[in-house]
Amino acid sequence: MQIARTAVAAVMLATASQPASAQGPDVLELLVEFRIEHGPSTDMLALLEGNRVFLPVAPVLRVAEVQFSGGTDGEPLHGELHPSRTQIVVDPDAGLARTGGTTLPIASNQVVWYDADLFVETAILDRLLGVSMRVSLGELYVIVERSDSLPVVRRSLPVVRRLRREQRWMRRPTTRLAQDEIGFLRTPSGLLDGATFDWAVTSATDRPIKASSVEFGLGAQVVGGSAVVRY
Repeated sequence: MQIARTAVAAVMLATASQPASAQGPDVLELLVEFRIEHGPSTDMLALLEGNRVFLPVAPVLRVAEVQFSGGTDGEPLHGELHPSRTQIVVDPDAGLARTGGTTLPIASNQVVWYDADLFVETAILDRLLGVSMRVSLGELYVIVERSDSLPVVRRSLPVVRRLRREQRWMRRPTTRLAQDEIGFLRTPSGLLDGATFDWAVTSATDRPIKASSVEFGLGAQVVGGSAVVRY
């Protein structure tokens, strides 16, 4: 899949012309892998102008499972982040974006209408969604980091936390004994412990009374060792 994306992007970069509805002289198309940390990933069309990357707002919100309306045919976009119910707005005509009670001014060169879809610079999406997008033009991917606020990640947050705990546990340093430190460990014990008494009778079959013997034994654990007394 990575080879296919690279080939498609190379063709686009070699042959792309400026979209009729794009703002800016040198806007090029890219096919990138859009990947949400601890969430899903998908291939997505992106626009490149200079060293700035623009992503289509509607597909980004769909992957993140953010409810929204608008964002096409020149309409402002309105959305809501759950479960916090944070309202988000992108209104290019008014020159602003809004997340909760915070208003973010956006310049005309930070948004692009392309094929009737609204594309926004990744820096605006970062502040709008409370995430951090890391872009690699060489590898053709966009990774959404600090993604805990997105509904698609919050839905699986218990699993994510368990995986993080397991990763932290795996990274914990382990203590190893050096070869010359390996020895025998002795469990401390009392002076006298585990006393045992046994006895045995030996007798001949032809002369049982004259050829018989009785043996008594007493064993105990003494000062960590053992002692046996027989009679």
